[in-house]
Amino acid sequence: MDYTNAYDDKAQATDDDGSRNFCFGNSKFLSAFTFLMAGHGRSVCASTMLRDPSYAREQLRLACTMDDQALQQLAVRMLIAVPRSPYNL
Repeated sequence: MDYTNAYDDKAQATDDDGSRNFCFGNSKFLSAFTFLMAGHGRSVCASTMLRDPSYAREQLRLACTMDDQALQQLAVRMLIAVPRSPYNL
C-alpha cells in the first residue's frame, strides 16, 4: 500500500472534553500502523498515539528500525505530524 498521496499534514482536533490532540491526517494511517506493528508482535495503543506525542514518537521510531519497508515508510510519514517538544533535541 502507498500512503504517501493521501497525507494531510499536521491536522489538529479538539475532543468533546476540550482537550487538544493531534491526528495523522487520515485515520487509515493510524489503523494501518497499528495493524503492521501487530504483525511484528508489537501492541500499539491508537488512542495514546493521538494524545501523547512522546509515546507516538517512541512507537514511530521503533517502527523505523524494523525490517518492513511499508511500515518504515508509513512511520516516517506519520512522524511529520507529531508535535515537537521545545525540549526535544
